[in-house]
Amino acid sequence: MEKTVESERLVFRKLKKEDFDTISVFLKAPDVMYAWGHGFSDEEVREWLDKNLKRYEDNGYAFFLAVNKQTQDAVGTMGIIYNEIDGRWRWEIGYILDKRFWGQGYAREGAKAFLDHAFTKMGIDEVAFQIRDSNIASQKVAESLGACREGAYIRHYYGEDMPHYIYVVRK
Repeated sequence: MEKTVESERLVFRKLKKEDFDTISVFLKAPDVMYAWGHGFSDEEVREWLDKNLKRYEDNGYAFFLAVNKQTQDAVGTMGIIYNEIDGRWRWEIGYILDKRFWGQGYAREGAKAFLDHAFTKMGIDEVAFQIRDSNIASQKVAESLGACREGAYIRHYYGEDMPHYIYVVRK
């Protein structure tokens, strides 16, 4: 398995087209994807996957499949993404976890692994998190990694205005 980043319990590898069924489990789940306002359709899962494959070509990074080292279960997707946040391009940590793995520390563990990678291997001095205002768990993850809330904005997506906070952590 090609790996780029790993943590104590997880190994992260680039997504492949063949991961469609694996990631569909959580990308189609409305309760997992509430920050997007809906569970994805098959077409939206394909678009999301294609967008991340393109990000590998453009930036070298995107969401990666997070795999439990012991069980080989796909816990979710996590990564560092070059993304526009409220009109400014920045490196961002992102994660989407299968609901079966919520509350087990995987989000923090993966985010920390990518944050450390960004600072030590990529030479990045600042990383952002954009978090839906109602996502208290992700806000706590960002804060536990030393990120401070530095702004807020409204993200327009899927016909909805979605308030988001911008958290930033510096090297």
